[in-house]
Amino acid sequence: MSDGKLRARDSTSVAAAEAAHSSSAFAGAQYLMGLQLFVRLATFSTNAVAFRLAGSSAFGVASIKLELLLSTILFLSRESIRNALLRIEPAEDKQRPSVREQRIINAALVSIGVGGLLAGALYMVYGGNSQSSIPYYSESIAAYVLAAWVELLVEPLYVLSRSRVL
Repeated sequence: MSDGKLRARDSTSVAAAEAAHSSSAFAGAQYLMGLQLFVRLATFSTNAVAFRLAGSSAFGVASIKLELLLSTILFLSRESIRNALLRIEPAEDKQRPSVREQRIINAALVSIGVGGLLAGALYMVYGGNSQSSIPYYSESIAAYVLAAWVELLVEPLYVLSRSRVL
């Protein structure tokens, strides 16, 4: 074969590989867009059904008071620790767990304790107000407080994975 034919065949195979790569990336983007649309429609539909079944007062309590409780517990117990741990310098040896990673895990464990104390205190504040007009109000608060604490249990793993990426 001549040198020109070999170059033409190599450039053709490179172009075909690039076309296959871009088409698979486009297919992946289409899949993600479709998944995002499905999730948004499912969320909207679920909220509409919940609003119809629960009524406006119960839905308002759930979407305002209980979500405020959840957001308050999570924000106050984990955001300061997350931001502080971002400032720790990365280790040079990425192959084995380092003392730095153990310190990150230990510091992230603080958010579990702080979140537990904060959740207990906020349960006493919110649950102490017995609202008889809303059925299962104190049980709902207990479920949200427990959900916040369970979400805080995975905080050390989240902070560790974030530190490894950055």
